[in-house]
Amino acid sequence: MAAQWFVVWCHERSLKPQRTGTRQMLKHMVDMAGGTLLCIKKAATFVQWLSANTDKPIVLLTDWREVKPIFEGMTTLAFDYRQLNIHVLAETPKEFERVILWSTYAMPMPAVQVCPVLTADYIRGMIAALFANQLP
Repeated sequence: MAAQWFVVWCHERSLKPQRTGTRQMLKHMVDMAGGTLLCIKKAATFVQWLSANTDKPIVLLTDWREVKPIFEGMTTLAFDYRQLNIHVLAETPKEFERVILWSTYAMPMPAVQVCPVLTADYIRGMIAALFANQLP
């Protein structure tokens, strides 16, 4: 059966050994909720994947380095942005401030949530928000 919804973790270190614990936690929680986790290193790869999956609800978890090129790449896609929830992991206070400032001036696309620490509670909230935004 094809996946009905995705959590995509787009981060250059998403597949590195030091992120194994985080990746396993994400996979377990997404699997338990009936979704599919996809780990991607770069924005261009995500945008290419998104172009073939525009009809699926998606939670995108990314970082400051990748979010700007993702937004630029998405401008060329015909996509219902209500199906996309974007969460930017800001691992330092400086990144947190940059993402907040940038997101207030970002293109009129999906709202950007800033995640200072990726926890199980935060992941549950990401998944819940995806379904709260779905059309009837």
